Amino acid sequence: MINVCMLISEFEKPEKIADELIFSIAEGNREALKVVYEKTVTALYAYVLSLTKNKYDTEDVLQETYVSIAENASSYRGGNKAMAWIFRIAKNFTLMHFRREKKTESIHEVEEKVDKKYSFSFVENLEHRLLLESAMQILEEEERQILFLHAVAGWKNREIAEYLGKNLNTVLSKYQRSIRKLQEHLGKEE
Repeated sequence: MINVCMLISEFEKPEKIADELIFSIAEGNREALKVVYEKTVTALYAYVLSLTKNKYDTEDVLQETYVSIAENASSYRGGNKAMAWIFRIAKNFTLMHFRREKKTESIHEVEEKVDKKYSFSFVENLEHRLLLESAMQILEEEERQILFLHAVAGWKNREIAEYLGKNLNTVLSKYQRSIRKLQEHLGKEE
């Protein structure tokens, strides 16, 4: 049986983003934007994919997110919460994407897009990829978000609770529940 906790602990955690990088972007430093992109793209991709369940929509949202970071860095107020600020931008673009899709597509078309295979091609480790794909299939949306923010983005449960506006105990229990679900699911597949 695959040990889900061990797999999650092996995910490469992204580095923290210093406020100075965002302030530097606000001053027009494109190299700082490149550094932010390199440090966040994998975690942000996984998080947005956990919401959209579609790699094409995820790529669109990421593009909008990084453009917005470049254009709105001057609105960042600091406080060592750059990652939360970046993730909030991505979440807002994801929600706007859903609103646009809802206006332009029938429910049937949206369901077909959601059912298309998502891609975790950026994950080289086969076991990690299996874990993420399983999470997409069997976890509820909030469980997926919590798991991805913890495992892929490297956030602490306290940070996740604050970001999602949830009680810390709720985040802890949903994280544990998602781990149990994945262990049961992956154990059955062997």
